Amino acid sequence: MPSFLGDKEGCLDTNEIKELAKLMESSKLSEIEIQRGDTRIRLKMGHYSETMDRSVTVEQLHESVKDRSSSSMTGDAVMAKKNLYIVKSPMVGTFYNSPSPDSSPFVVLGSNVERESVLCILEAMKIMNEIQSDVSGVVQEILVSNGQAVEFGQPLFAIELN
Repeated sequence: MPSFLGDKEGCLDTNEIKELAKLMESSKLSEIEIQRGDTRIRLKMGHYSETMDRSVTVEQLHESVKDRSSSSMTGDAVMAKKNLYIVKSPMVGTFYNSPSPDSSPFVVLGSNVERESVLCILEAMKIMNEIQSDVSGVVQEILVSNGQAVEFGQPLFAIELN
């Protein structure tokens, strides 16, 4: 058995590693490095065109899973009530509402958006990723602030469908 498995303090057991692998698969992370005490492991999965290397603690992963489940339940409830589509973050990163600090925001409350309209930029590992709308409608809520760190699956916008 590899040295990072076992009952020693700071080690991960096989169930935790399996849980991490499932989380990586569901969030499309291709690589993750975890450090607990003096023990450090790196898990790599699949081949994706965009890789995301992020060092996290096991506790942060558990919090991310909790936040994601409560966010999606809230988003689904809001969507059913008000005919809203919730745009969720496809990655971990920093939210920016405009292409540069001097530019006006891509969208504001009440903005009409079409499919593929740019809503914001998420910066991940110094790469700027434009996030586009999947639907046409009117922006009813902007759920994060400019410069805010966001998690995978976190609601960003509520768009009332046309």
